[in-house]
This record gives sequence, C-alpha cells and structure tokens, in this order.
Amino acid sequence: MANNIYQKIWDADQQLNGVPALLPEAPRDDTIGYAVVNEVNNGGSDTNVISKVLIPDSKRSTYDLCLGLYNNYTLNKSKRENETPEEKKEVDDFIDAIKDTAPMKLARKYIETNSGQSFTDSSWAASIREIWFRFFAVGSSPSRSGFEHVFVGEQSGSKIGGYHFWHKYYLDDNAGLSNYADGKDNIRYNGTRYRDKEAEGVSVPDVVTLSYVWDAYDYENGTKVNNLSKTIGGFWVGCSPEGLIALGMVRFQSFSPTTAEINSAKYSLKLFGDGTSINTFYPQFDGLVARPVVVQPPPPTETPVPPTTPETPSLPTSTGDVRIIAALVNPEGDDVGKETVSLINVSARSYDLRGWSIAGNNGNEFEILDATLDAGEFRTFRFPENTAQLTNKSAKITLKNNAGDVVQVVSYAKSEIKSGITITF
Repeated sequence: MANNIYQKIWDADQQLNGVPALLPEAPRDDTIGYAVVNEVNNGGSDTNVISKVLIPDSKRSTYDLCLGLYNNYTLNKSKRENETPEEKKEVDDFIDAIKDTAPMKLARKYIETNSGQSFTDSSWAASIREIWFRFFAVGSSPSRSGFEHVFVGEQSGSKIGGYHFWHKYYLDDNAGLSNYADGKDNIRYNGTRYRDKEAEGVSVPDVVTLSYVWDAYDYENGTKVNNLSKTIGGFWVGCSPEGLIALGMVRFQSFSPTTAEINSAKYSLKLFGDGTSINTFYPQFDGLVARPVVVQPPPPTETPVPPTTPETPSLPTSTGDVRIIAALVNPEGDDVGKETVSLINVSARSYDLRGWSIAGNNGNEFEILDATLDAGEFRTFRFPENTAQLTNKSAKITLKNNAGDVVQVVSYAKSEIKSGITITF
C-alpha cells in the first residue's frame, strides 16, 4: 500500500508514546519500553498473554490520563451514563493532551486533505470528543460512547462487549497497580482464536486474538461482576491511547481504507457507528503480507556441500540468504506450543517463505503458510502442537525451501539447553 496512512500513524506513535510489541525471546530496550506478548494456545487460565510491560516515565502521561477515565463509566451497558462536570473535565484534559501529538496530527492532516475541510484547534478537539466521547443509544444501551466500549469494555448480560485496548487488558490481567481496580488478576485466559491463521497470528506480537473470562470491577458499586466471557476478541499491542484514537479517527471517515498493512501484517479494520460517533473499532488479523518471490542466482563464491554417507553424517552450514539464527528449544514450563525458531534474511532483497518448512527430530515439520522476510529482517516462528518439535538433547534443526531442498541444518548440544534460554547459531 503505497500511501498507507495507518502504517504512518503507527510509526509516528512508536516514535512518541507507543512501545514495541515483542515476542518473549526478542531483545528489549528499556529506554523506549516494550510489551512482551506470549500467546500460548494451550496455556492455562493463569497465562499472562501480555506478560511484561515497561512504559518509560517519558511516555506515561497519556496512559495515566486514559487510566483516570476508566472509573467514569457504568459497567452494565443497560444503565444510563451520567457525565459529571469533573468527568467532563477529565475527558477534556485527555483530549487536550493527545490532540497535537504526532499520530493525531497525521490523522488531522489526512482528514483535512481528503475531506476538503479545515480544522481549527478547537474544532479538532470538538471532533475528537464527538467521534469518541459522545453518548448515544445503541440497542439495549441507553447511552454509550466509543471510548467506553473500545477502551473500557462493557457488561452485556454474561458477556463482554468491546474491550479492545491492550494496556487495560494488561492491567486487568496482571494486577500491576495497587490502586487500580481491586489490585487483583481479573482475567482468565482461554487460548488464542486465530482459527486457520494460528501459526501466523502468534508470530505477530503487534496483535492478539483470544478468548478470555473477565471478573470485572464495577466502579459504580465498588464490587465485581464475575465470569463475563469474551468468546473471541482482540486488540493491537503497543499503540498508545492517542495512537488508537488516531487510527479510529481515520477509519471513521467514509473515504478511508477499510483494510491496513502494518508491519507486514494484514488487517480488516472493523468499525461501526451511528454516522456521528464510533460505536466499536478493532482490528481483525487477516494474515501476513504475501509478496512476490524474488529469485536470485547463487553467490559466485558458494562452495558445494560435499556428499555425506550414513556412517559420517555432517551438518552443513547455510550459504543461502535465509538462515536459522536462534531457537528456543526448552521453554519454561510445558514445551508444547512454545518452542520457536528464528530466521534472518541477510541479503538485500525480500524472500517469500510460503511453503518453506522447519523440522526438528520428531519426524514432523512446521510449514510456513504465508510470510515474507524483507532485506535484513528476522522473524521468530512458534511451533503449534503436532508440528515440529525440538528435542531436549543434542539434535539438529533443518530448514527447507518450498521445493523441499535443504537450505540449512544447524545442530545444538545438550549442554547448551537451558530452560527459557534461546540458543543462537
């Protein structure tokens, strides 16, 4: 997508208050922060999908203002919302803090350019309030705002409505703040819900699609409503409050694309509203971006691998452009569904990895369904159950291309295997 406004907003947000979403084995930088995503399909109810978050002090202001809005709303959607003057001021303060940030400026410029209208600073703030914070009737809800539904979540009988902001899910699941809600872990995880895109979905830390149960804290009554279920839901991970607001402001416009490519992943951007305000907004993961296969001649200095015999097996080192660089052989806890292998593209061109496979020693292979490695890019692939398995003893890992040719074989020794530690090659 040559002019991908959503990617531009995402990038601008990451440079400001967003934090990178990372797989557990990825390196972390405390100066820019991070959100570690550990999607385990067969994990128990106490699994923390967003297992660790660091938001530097320099990035915390809008998260804190956003958190201060959560107790302004009734939990039960059938109850009418009544915004007090103090609550209105909290919303105004939040809008004032985000309206001139980099992602919001991009959203404003995009809307102005494509609609022909021009905002003043005050009309831009009013538009944010109208689209995200105006109360309006929806079905059995006498008053709902887009912010309430998307960021906070609502009780709809025994189910959860909305709830599409990653940082609130993290707080509810980790009890990270003693002064937040009742200070307890109020989420029970029921596994991922990517359906036919499981392997791709869990390899992309920027998005989570899952099922869970929420013991929701009711600020109005100071009590909890237990066992509210979300059969399938999800959210982007790592965007700041203003990043998500900006993405929604653009998607709300009738002229905006309804799909997006962000960090080589495809999304359908689901948005519903009443024509004036947002009702709900969330991303649906549609897989990794497929790119044309780039065929390259072999490097002129490539040395043929000598033939081997069964009596003297050898483990060739890859001379190709896509290589195995790391593997998590022995994850902490149960290995099933947690083992990973990381690949890197060392060339100056992109590689389409559809049909490539990675095999351990159990006779099964993990097939890459749809993935592209750009020049210099590395990606970590997690093995779902009943695919490849990495044995916890001296063994090898084999990488094959889509023609079934062996691209690389690496080996590791039993002495290198330590629980939760990634082996590098």
